[in-house]
Amino acid sequence: MKVIKVLAVALVLVLCVAAVNTKDSEAATEYCWLLTDGTAGVYSYMKLGVMDFGGGNYTLAGLKVQVYTVYPYAVNKQLVNGSMALTSSTTIEAGLNVTDISPYSNVAAGPGLNTTDMHMTISPTTFSGTYYRTTTITSSTGATTETVNNGIATFTTCQ
Repeated sequence: MKVIKVLAVALVLVLCVAAVNTKDSEAATEYCWLLTDGTAGVYSYMKLGVMDFGGGNYTLAGLKVQVYTVYPYAVNKQLVNGSMALTSSTTIEAGLNVTDISPYSNVAAGPGLNTTDMHMTISPTTFSGTYYRTTTITSSTGATTETVNNGIATFTTCQ
C-alpha cells in the first residue's frame, strides 16, 4: 500500500511539472507599437501578446492605450484581439478589433460603445509599418460617430 502511495505522489509531481512546462511553452510573446497619426495632443500605445500557430499564422490579444495630452486630459484603455500572418517575404499583415466603452461626451454620439477595425502592414525585419483604422462610437440612443484615419506603427520596447 505504501508503494502505491509513493507512486501516486510521484505521478502527481510528474504531471504538475509537465503542466507547468506546457504552460510556459505556450505563453504568448509580448510585442509593442507606438501608433501615431499626426493628431496633436494624442498618442496611442499597443501591447499585444502574440501566439504562434505555425505556418506564419499568429493570434493576438492585448491592450491599446490612447493618451490625450491636451484638454480633456484622459487615458483610454481598449481591448484588442485579432490575427496576424506572414503574407509575403516582405510583409506581415494584422487584422485587429479594438473595443471599449467610450466615456467621452465630446464626440457627437456621446458616451457609448467604441469599436475599431484596424489593419496593420509591417515589415518582418523591423516590425514597423503602417496602419489604417475605422472607429465607430455608438451611443446608448443609437447615434453614431465614425472616424477613419491612418498612421505609422513603430515597433518599440514594451513598458
